[in-house]
Amino acid sequence: MSRHQSGNSNLLGLIAVAIIVIGAAAFIFLSGSPSTTTTEGPPLVKVDSPPELEEIPDLDPAVAAGPIRTTVDPAANLAGGGNLDEFGDLIGAAINGRIVTPEGEPISGANIVLSQRYSNGTNMRGYSREGGRFEVKSDAAGRFRFTKLALGIEMNMWISHPEYAPTDGPPFASLQGDSQDLGDIVLNTGHSLHGTVTDEAGNPIPALVEIRMQTSDAFRQGPSEELRREDEQMGKLLYVTADDSGNFSVNRLAANIWNVTASYEGFASSPRQAIALHGNPRPRKEPVLLKLGQEFHIAGIVQDEHRQPIAGALINVARSQPRPVITAEAISDENGQFDVRGLQDGTYGLSTTSPGYSNGRAGRVEANTVDLIMVLQVKGGVSGRVTSSSGQGVKKFSLEVLRTRPATVMYGLTGLVHNINSADGSYNIGDLDPGSYILLARADGMAATYSSSFTIQRDMVDGIDIPMHLGGIVSGRIIDAKGNPLSDAEISLHGEEYNPEELNSLFGAALGDPNNVPTIKIRSDRNGEFRLTNAYLGTVQVMVKHQLHLAQLVPTTVNEGVETKLGDIRLYRGSSIFGVATNHDGSFLTGGTINLTRKDGNAFFHRSTTVDARGRYRFDALDAGSYQVSPFPNTNQNTFMFPPDEDNRSIFLNEGQDAEVDLISTMQKPPELKPGTIR
Repeated sequence: MSRHQSGNSNLLGLIAVAIIVIGAAAFIFLSGSPSTTTTEGPPLVKVDSPPELEEIPDLDPAVAAGPIRTTVDPAANLAGGGNLDEFGDLIGAAINGRIVTPEGEPISGANIVLSQRYSNGTNMRGYSREGGRFEVKSDAAGRFRFTKLALGIEMNMWISHPEYAPTDGPPFASLQGDSQDLGDIVLNTGHSLHGTVTDEAGNPIPALVEIRMQTSDAFRQGPSEELRREDEQMGKLLYVTADDSGNFSVNRLAANIWNVTASYEGFASSPRQAIALHGNPRPRKEPVLLKLGQEFHIAGIVQDEHRQPIAGALINVARSQPRPVITAEAISDENGQFDVRGLQDGTYGLSTTSPGYSNGRAGRVEANTVDLIMVLQVKGGVSGRVTSSSGQGVKKFSLEVLRTRPATVMYGLTGLVHNINSADGSYNIGDLDPGSYILLARADGMAATYSSSFTIQRDMVDGIDIPMHLGGIVSGRIIDAKGNPLSDAEISLHGEEYNPEELNSLFGAALGDPNNVPTIKIRSDRNGEFRLTNAYLGTVQVMVKHQLHLAQLVPTTVNEGVETKLGDIRLYRGSSIFGVATNHDGSFLTGGTINLTRKDGNAFFHRSTTVDARGRYRFDALDAGSYQVSPFPNTNQNTFMFPPDEDNRSIFLNEGQDAEVDLISTMQKPPELKPGTIR
């Protein structure tokens, strides 16, 4: 069994370059294979039991129709303790909307899926569709509603329905105490295209045609089969079969760039064609012509180092010469044999993966090679015991697998987290590639503890025991400049070399802690008080953040079993920039992005935020200085287009100043016609 597709990599160049910066930020410290083990967030300590959020009524359509100013001080919304999600983020208010036809009729049963949108300085949480919090269906009135979303975390939306073309919804971020109605989101019949599949002599072929939407989601991960099923469910991947005359057509396509390719047994797959479908929904006039040429293939066997066959191995091939790039895959049978069909002539690279084995690779394999042997080596592992200070085995704990590297003192992420229940504290972790590692153990009532470092070859490393101890206690009270308590302030521990300004740098939150202090955070209660228990031992910095105030770092030393009382920690109100962003025609720039950059100072500074349903945006906790604010429509998110100079606004902020800066984006304004030009 094999799957194949072909394409011109130059057509993807613009999108690939556009995502490479954010991709580098996310993956700079990633190593090893993706894990199928559930990854949990850092342990959270709730210092107070907050009440359930009140249901916020939907916006009055008359109110939502025009720019609305927020006259209430946002600090008033933070007076009480808020609910926290599993990542320690505050829960925002509800998100509402309605799915309708172009005529305004409601559409029931539309599927609305959310995914986190990358923004500088924010960790990718890995939110899951499971459980329904990030996936709902529209009701009989076309309405949908999301609740319990993390405050300020920017989300993308995708809407699909079997009878309509899918579409993006407006990106958004949940607000504190302020429900957003995203208004009507229209599903229409979408675009359509047609074409013909022939052989090189022009004879028709009833081939299978694959139509796949290009995506720029650099953070999407998972098994290829699972991702394929998701794409089919969401209308991002379609298959049609050409008739006996080689003709095919496909409808209900979203406005986007689509890759079209064809395959048929005994022929090479067609070169991929990239078709841009934009503007108003309409049939594509030009037919898509796909030609299938002479078939080439690559066959062989997958074995372990003892020459035993490996069944179920995934073989991926990619043509390196000549262009365009062609990719294909196959799965080895019970005898370890594989045959990748439908290839064109050329030189290919192969990668083979199978659970429990290191990846196997082969380069410069010529098409029609049929005797290739791919040898996979068994991975190594580590075992040991996790104990308490009394020497008793810890029965329930988690182990995070981290890389150690000679070039840096910072540990590299692997994405592997094992949650273990053990009667005597013993553990056994397999499926590790060769390399140097360290384990981080977490357990209730104890401080997070690192193991000694160890090196994996092709064997099991035994005896990596982890003695855990009680940590220290750090307590204090967060107050504002007037001495009033600040609730819901976030308190976290970091190493002595940690610099919070790096959150606004090119790589943002992906940089991690330079001293490898394990992440733990709590929030202050209604009295502004906090008590962080089982704190990591040693010299640390206590980071205190609050939505409207300038963050502060407090250095301290944590000793086992000792409470360190920091007393009152005073936060000072930062400056803010806020306003309403509109398009050139006066409509709200809903879902667009506002970029904020610093014009003075030596350090790189960049923040971004999503425009809400009322056209509002806001940046808080800013230092005094000179800034530039730039609006981007949602349709220009993944391009290198920069707003014209007249769209940018510059402003100097004094200490504690709130500056209202309304923005107008002209990036979607039609070009002006020259005199005498007939439209």
